[in-house]
Amino acid sequence: FKAHLREPMEAFVAVVNTRNSTLVRQFGAICERHGADCVVSDGDEGLGEPRAEFAGGALAGARTASDLYGAQMDWAWERVVLPRFGGSLVLLLEADMFAFAPYSALEALAGGACGSGCSMAGVAQGRESPHGEEVAYMHPSHILVDLSAIPHPSHLGFSPAQVRDVQLDVGRSAALYWEAIRGMEEAGEEHGGCLSLCWLPSVHGGSELGCFWGLREELGMPDVTMGRLMHLTRSSRWNTREMIGAGLLDQAAQERSDKAYNDREECLVSFLEGTGTPVVRPADLGV
Repeated sequence: FKAHLREPMEAFVAVVNTRNSTLVRQFGAICERHGADCVVSDGDEGLGEPRAEFAGGALAGARTASDLYGAQMDWAWERVVLPRFGGSLVLLLEADMFAFAPYSALEALAGGACGSGCSMAGVAQGRESPHGEEVAYMHPSHILVDLSAIPHPSHLGFSPAQVRDVQLDVGRSAALYWEAIRGMEEAGEEHGGCLSLCWLPSVHGGSELGCFWGLREELGMPDVTMGRLMHLTRSSRWNTREMIGAGLLDQAAQERSDKAYNDREECLVSFLEGTGTPVVRPADLGV
């Protein structure tokens, strides 16, 4: 992002959600190398009961990756973003999002009705409710928020939520926030802000992404947002150990997936280096 972001960056903060002291040191070394802040989260403490669909089954006592990730996003929003960056333009990114071409946050917000354009921008996701309504939310891989514009930012959340009788994934508590703000506007209540949403174009990569094409059957193609950001998702096989133990995923399949993922990592490095993006491997840092 430092190589490709057009606007000056106030700070880059990596939120690390692990209790493993070795991993914390490794992330800290990478952050120090790049002049970024490294914050260790305790955002998964105090979570409620595990999901009902796991009760009594082979995954009893487990929580989905969505539960854990949503808790981390809410923790980062409440403990890092709001206290440190009130009034700033904030970009929330998943760890597997990579910029490979010039990227402008202001361009992503252009076209909205607020002072900077839109007050929030992201990739549209949606699910259909039992009543045939499409419930939209922003995918958590890339969410841009103008904190100088949005009303009541402390009420914005990102955990999974049920909206209009449909269970939504990470990032979807934002849909509840949007509906609450729209309700205030329809009732003629003042909220002291401006809510305008921008939906960014995102497509699955094609053969121009080189070696990724050969790995598409095992892990799928990366999503490319605005033609500038690559989302290198691994697969949908979350909670791998529990799934193997429950017989839902065999060890051989996981080993094939791991090999493909390692190949894909090498492909990513070569692709980014080909676009002029500086790449630092953990081995370069001695970790």
